[in-house]
Amino acid sequence: MDRMKSYLILTLVVSLVLSPLVTEADGNQPIDFTPIDNPIDLDFPDYIIPDYIRYDGKVADISTDENLFSIWVTDDEEDPYSGMVLYITQDTILLEDESNDFISRDELELGMEITTYYHKDTVMLMTAPPRLGADIIVVRKGENPDLIYVSKFDESLLSSDKSLRLNPSEDTLIIDREGNSIEKEDIVNRHLIVFYTLVAESFPAQTTPNKIILLDKEELEISVWDKISIEQEELKLNSPIYKNSQEVIMVPLRQLAEKLGYQVKWITDTRTVDLTKDDYLISLTIGEESYTLKGRPINLGIAPELTNSTTYVPIEFLQSIMGIDLEILKTGILNIRK
Repeated sequence: MDRMKSYLILTLVVSLVLSPLVTEADGNQPIDFTPIDNPIDLDFPDYIIPDYIRYDGKVADISTDENLFSIWVTDDEEDPYSGMVLYITQDTILLEDESNDFISRDELELGMEITTYYHKDTVMLMTAPPRLGADIIVVRKGENPDLIYVSKFDESLLSSDKSLRLNPSEDTLIIDREGNSIEKEDIVNRHLIVFYTLVAESFPAQTTPNKIILLDKEELEISVWDKISIEQEELKLNSPIYKNSQEVIMVPLRQLAEKLGYQVKWITDTRTVDLTKDDYLISLTIGEESYTLKGRPINLGIAPELTNSTTYVPIEFLQSIMGIDLEILKTGILNIRK
């Protein structure tokens, strides 16, 4: 009991002694700050966005509208606005994960589970669902498929997001998008599709791939501006192709559209152009970035231009709105593939 009394008395004394200190701190007395000699490091590591975005879903629709092949991929077939519509062109790489081999688009079927990869800078049409061109589509069939990683890899074969390093062996199959064998030095500083199973627990992770596909194509640029070709048949242009102030390639619309079977109507009052072919209706207005495809607005971010009394559209219009498959030939001529 005496010990308890002593403890209470001691506690009371300490409280009385410290109370003025607390009061002073809450009062109007000046407060002394001690400067920190060393700067505080707030430089947190940046999150690096992967080069390619992945999306998983099921094929809910296959469309061959005009000359444009597309599939609707979604994880919710009850919602018509879910998922995304993927355009499949001759540049799209189609694979299946059981053998990691190439397949053709004719092998795609409703209900297939797929994984698609598209570059982070891919132009996406903000419709519902959104539409974009797929770089890679993998049909998922295998029960225990290889892991797949798509990225650009540097001179040391480290992925651009610094998460995976490749250590190819003599057994690693290395091919280009045509299936031709290539050497290890051909994949340095290139975009690759990597198939692998085992990963060393390190940072970055390291793997010896089973197979590598070179995703890059030979980079060609337009060097012929007064011609275009359709299935490699040359067409002399009345008005030449050019690059605008934003370095966007602009192509003359009327001559190309009429050559492809469209009727072209110019409406002077609104400076609008209507393109019709069967039930395909496209509208655009000079200076406006929004185009209309079958009554649905699509924003490309680049407006059509009127130059020397000729309507020009960005090259993306031919691909995304008209559904034209384009390539640049080794001769430097822009070619339309049907």
